[in-house]
Amino acid sequence: MYEAPGQGVFDPFSIPLGGIAGMSSLFSQPQGGLNDRHCVDYQVSLWEVVFALSETADIVNPKLSHHHLKVAYLSYRLGEMLGLSPTQKENLLLAGFLHDIGAFSLEERLSALDFDFLNPHYHAFVGYTLFEKFPPLSSVASIIRFHHFPWNHGAGEQYRDFAVPLESHILYLADRVSILFNVHNEPLQEIQERVSFLKQFVPQLFSPDIFEALLELVTKEYVWFDLASPLLREIVSEITSLHGIPLNTEEFLLFASVLTHLIDFRSPFTATHSTGIAEVTRNVGAIIGLSEEEQQILFATGLLHDLGKIAIPNTILDKPGPLSPQEMNIVKRHPYYTYQALSQMRGCHFLAQWASLHHEHLNGSGYPFKKKGEEIPFEARLLAASDVFSALAEDRPYRGPMSNQGIKNTLEQMVASRDLDGDIVGIFLANLSTLCDVLKEAQRKTREEYAHFRNRVTTFSL
Repeated sequence: MYEAPGQGVFDPFSIPLGGIAGMSSLFSQPQGGLNDRHCVDYQVSLWEVVFALSETADIVNPKLSHHHLKVAYLSYRLGEMLGLSPTQKENLLLAGFLHDIGAFSLEERLSALDFDFLNPHYHAFVGYTLFEKFPPLSSVASIIRFHHFPWNHGAGEQYRDFAVPLESHILYLADRVSILFNVHNEPLQEIQERVSFLKQFVPQLFSPDIFEALLELVTKEYVWFDLASPLLREIVSEITSLHGIPLNTEEFLLFASVLTHLIDFRSPFTATHSTGIAEVTRNVGAIIGLSEEEQQILFATGLLHDLGKIAIPNTILDKPGPLSPQEMNIVKRHPYYTYQALSQMRGCHFLAQWASLHHEHLNGSGYPFKKKGEEIPFEARLLAASDVFSALAEDRPYRGPMSNQGIKNTLEQMVASRDLDGDIVGIFLANLSTLCDVLKEAQRKTREEYAHFRNRVTTFSL
């Protein structure tokens, strides 16, 4: 957890302003010494990324607190009871962490907590669509796709030409147990009562073999003490430490693109936002002479800068008009959540810093950390300028894109008020037409991806 500078062991904003020039690889052991404070000596782990994503998604409402975590843990334990292979148990954990990610709205997430709810397969298919093309999660995507598929006396082993994974049925039972299990009650009595209730749905909803594994799991008291424990995250972390899944640079950037779709594809108004900012930021890096590797890091930062928005309700993000003070206070949380998520990934502390400071202003009037002047690193200043530039040049719920002259005037006004860095804005103004073309091309490509995505999920039926 973040602790205010000076209050905890590590100040996340204490990294010097040296910039990314001379920085060693983000995802490999640095070849130089440790003098470069930005160097990274760990590969990014898929577990860390998935942990961060699932926890951020569950922040949006107290009723969702640790839901993904509980389902992941219980799925894993059921897999143990059923004698699954290490790979199958690993996939169960990942699927548990991500199973409801496809529920884009708060209303959909909350409805999934009802034991019986309408159209349970839609969000599962959206999750499948998000992850199916990412190789490390392709098998997990299939588990997510069918995680509300009923056993139906054995007919649920097959859907049309698809074999429904056994892990999907395990995940289904774990999910239903999790939503019924009240961690505030006495856990052993609680699970006995819930199992008695669930038994009536065998074999219509649940596989008899998987339910037998649940009954055996009920006899293991520690499982239910774990599930009710405030230390569950640490308990699951010990399990995931046994399953190393490092991501190389290419895989991390690909997964960052997947997360961008998760962040932005919730609304047609934001569908191209993060990709546009990432491309603009990368191109500015090229203009000022940064290396290809440094440009990649800027690109990743742009893709992930709004990760915290998955914890902000869509009703606020899509509001077609000015936000109320209360709504604006909620929006101000998103860079804080971005920091919390990205800082959980070892080796990404600098990326977490740059991404989470993109709403800070040189005059100290920004949010949420109230940094000012040279307290804001160059990379965060560049991202802030890219964010404003892209916001001005793209469609919003309450207006169309600004003209180049309107963009120029607004950027100059923000320099005059010391909201943005004048030197960085000068680069934008000197290359305004080029950067507008870069943004438009990035938006065009992403709109095509969004249209394909929406076509798949809106024509879905099961």
